[in-house]
Amino acid sequence: MKTILEFLKKYKIYILSGLLVIFLFRSCSKTGQITKLEKTNKSNQVKIDSLTKVLSEQKNQIDNISEVVRREKIKVHTMYDNWISEKDRGEQLMELHKIVKQNLKKLEK
Repeated sequence: MKTILEFLKKYKIYILSGLLVIFLFRSCSKTGQITKLEKTNKSNQVKIDSLTKVLSEQKNQIDNISEVVRREKIKVHTMYDNWISEKDRGEQLMELHKIVKQNLKKLEK
């Protein structure tokens, strides 16, 4: 026991500096891990925020599905109207053109 105490008294500076170095390296490695985790956390938060935005837009679109269908119907009727207007029309196309025009008026209200 006496030899151990003498050894500690003689080399206490070296022992303390060795322990200091060990704790320093351990804390530096933990700090590096923490910064890596913070970076991945930030990137994950950005991904979650963008996915939340996409989901909310999809939900709004689903909630307004009748409006989306109405707009698509208007596009189709407008396309038919333009196509019929370009053609040399007979009786049947004139009647179809009237129906398309009426449908467009109804949809635009």
